[in-house]
Amino acid sequence: MTIDRAFEILQTFEGGAKITGNPYDAGGLTRYGISHAAYPNLDIANLTEDKAKAIYATDYWLKGNCFKLKPELQYVHFDTSVNMGVATAIKLLQEAANIPADGIFGAQTLVQSDKVSIEAYLLLREWRCDEIVVHRKDQIVFLGGWENRNKTILKMYKAGALTT
Repeated sequence: MTIDRAFEILQTFEGGAKITGNPYDAGGLTRYGISHAAYPNLDIANLTEDKAKAIYATDYWLKGNCFKLKPELQYVHFDTSVNMGVATAIKLLQEAANIPADGIFGAQTLVQSDKVSIEAYLLLREWRCDEIVVHRKDQIVFLGGWENRNKTILKMYKAGALTT
């Protein structure tokens, strides 16, 4: 998978060029899934697709080491990095690999990630979403969407759409 393909898939979940500002979303003003909270010095309203893709490439695809993973994990790890942060995504990958979850992508994480199934990764991700809601009740408005996103990603994987 390439960052171009990962970005394309991500935009089906993030809404593309549409500008959003859900009052329950701590991210605030958002475009292409890039939020004002995460990038306070960025003009979100005038964010271009190319600039958004560049941000995803450097801050999530590369920092998350998504490109190093086996093809079936690349997108789900990228998507998790975007939605939960790179360190949390790495910790979930490590938990799925049954190794110490320190949030640092090292040689052991890379080697052991080959044993991780997308189903195991998504299950841990779903549990993390549940934990978020337990600790932040106002986030329950997003739980159904997060669950649907996980199911859609699994369906895409089973249809072969994530390994191209």
